[in-house]
Amino acid sequence: VTGARGHFLPLLLGAMALPATLIVVRRWPTGRMWLDRLLVRLPVVGPLVMAGELSRFARTVSMLLEAGVPLATALRLGREGCRNLALRNAFADAEEGLIGGRGLTPSLKRHPLLPTLFVELVLIGEESNALHRTLADAGQVYQKQLEERLNSLIGLLEPLSTIGVGAIVGLIAFSMFTPIYSGLGSLR
Repeated sequence: VTGARGHFLPLLLGAMALPATLIVVRRWPTGRMWLDRLLVRLPVVGPLVMAGELSRFARTVSMLLEAGVPLATALRLGREGCRNLALRNAFADAEEGLIGGRGLTPSLKRHPLLPTLFVELVLIGEESNALHRTLADAGQVYQKQLEERLNSLIGLLEPLSTIGVGAIVGLIAFSMFTPIYSGLGSLR
C-alpha cells in the first residue's frame, strides 16, 4: 500500500491515458484492425463478439440468397454489416476468392480467425448446393451461442454486484457508526 501511495499520480494518469490512447488508435485503419483482432481473441469478450458477428453475417447472406441475390453480391452486403474490421476483411477476401474462381471455402480456410465450425458449415452448404439453408442454420446456432454466453456472463455478474452493493452499504454504515462510537467514548 505504501508503494502505491507514492505512485498514485502516475497510476491515475495511466488510467486516464489508456482510454484516450485506445480511442486515438481506433481512428487509424491499422490500429482499428489490430484492436479488432485483439477483441476477437480476448477470453471472455472474444467469443461474444465472434458469435454476434457470425450470426449477423450468416443470417444476412442466407436471407439474400433465399431472395435470389447472387452469392458475390450477398457476400458483399453481408460483409458490410460486420462491425469488426478483422472479420470484415476475412469476408472480403472470401468474396474475392469466389469472384476469382477459387471458391468460398478455400478463401475462408485461409483465415485462422474464423472458427472451423463456420468454415465447415459453409463447405457443406457449397457441396450440397444449399448454402442459404446451411448459413441460416449457422446463424441460428451462433445466435443461440451468443444468448447462452450472455446469460452465463450475467449469471456471473449477479453475485459480484451483490457483493459490491453490500460492500458499499457496509462502508456507509461503518462511516456513520464510527463517529457515534468515538463521540460516546469521549463522554465517559
